[in-house]
Amino acid sequence: MYWNPPKFLQGAAVAVLGGGPSLTVEQVNRVRRVGYRVIGVNDAYQFGNSVDICFFGDGAWYLGNNEGKFRGHAQRLAGWHGLIVTCSPDCAQLPQIHGLLQRDDPGLWPTPCCRWYRNSGFSAIGLAVTLGAVKIVLLGFDGREVNGLTHWHIGCLEKPDNRVFLEHHKSAQELMDDIARYPGGKGIRVLNCTPDSGYAAFEQAGLDEVLGDRT
Repeated sequence: MYWNPPKFLQGAAVAVLGGGPSLTVEQVNRVRRVGYRVIGVNDAYQFGNSVDICFFGDGAWYLGNNEGKFRGHAQRLAGWHGLIVTCSPDCAQLPQIHGLLQRDDPGLWPTPCCRWYRNSGFSAIGLAVTLGAVKIVLLGFDGREVNGLTHWHIGCLEKPDNRVFLEHHKSAQELMDDIARYPGGKGIRVLNCTPDSGYAAFEQAGLDEVLGDRT
C-alpha cells in the first residue's frame, strides 16, 4: 500500500533541509524555534528531533549499493522518531517506510503519487506543496561546490560534478513551473535562504528577513 495522508501540512510554513555544505545546526534550530515544520532530505534526519520527515528518493541511499562501498542508512533509521518517506520504487513497500508512487511525467501529483525531479531535495519541495504547505524555506540548497565541498556531511552516496549541478538547475525550473500550474500554486512561496545559492529558479531571501529576525 502506498502512503496517502491528508494534507497535514495545510497552511504550514515548512523548512526543507538539503545536503549542501552551507547547512548548519544553527539554521535548523532557528526555523524550528519559530514553529516551522521540517523535512530533512537524506542525511538531514541526523538533526534529530528538529526534523519531522526524512525524505529520500534514491533507494541506494537507504539500502546501500551492490558493491558494499556505501552501507546505506536503513539501520541508522531503525526506530527513528519521525516519518520516513520515499518515492524510491526499491523501498516504497518496505516496513517503516511511508512509500509514494514515483511519477516522472510533468505536474505535481497528490499523494499517493510523487513527482521525481531526479533530485531528492526538489521532490521533497514538491511533496511539501502537495501536503498543503504555503511557505517553504530552503536551507542547504547550494547548487554548487563551496570551498571544494558538495555536502555538509561526510560519506555521501555520490559527489556531484558540474554536469550534475547543471541538470539540477534544469530540474529546479521544472519544479517551479509545476508549482505555478498547481491549484493555488501562485500563492505558494518558495524562499531559498541558502547564502549565495547557485539555483536561480528559486526566490532568494535572507534567513533573518524571512524569520523576521526573531531568533
